[in-house]
Amino acid sequence: MLDERVEAARALLELVDSHMPASARPEATRHLRVLVTSAPAPNAEVARSCRQCGAGLQQQPRGRPRRYCSDRCRWAWARKARNARV
Repeated sequence: MLDERVEAARALLELVDSHMPASARPEATRHLRVLVTSAPAPNAEVARSCRQCGAGLQQQPRGRPRRYCSDRCRWAWARKARNARV
């Protein structure tokens, strides 16, 4: 279903881009651009291991892909990333 919406948004954007100058495009097309650019590529590679410990991940067929094997790893990775910024 997401692919159908993305394709419809792409077609609408092409139509708007071909008929309107950039300064006259409606603000609503900004949301369509976000949908098109944030949609995953059809053959996008999904992480198969935890970002923190490297353990294998079982991905669900629907929903957001998992990045961590547990809350403990998610929090550890966040602490490590936060300390690296400071």
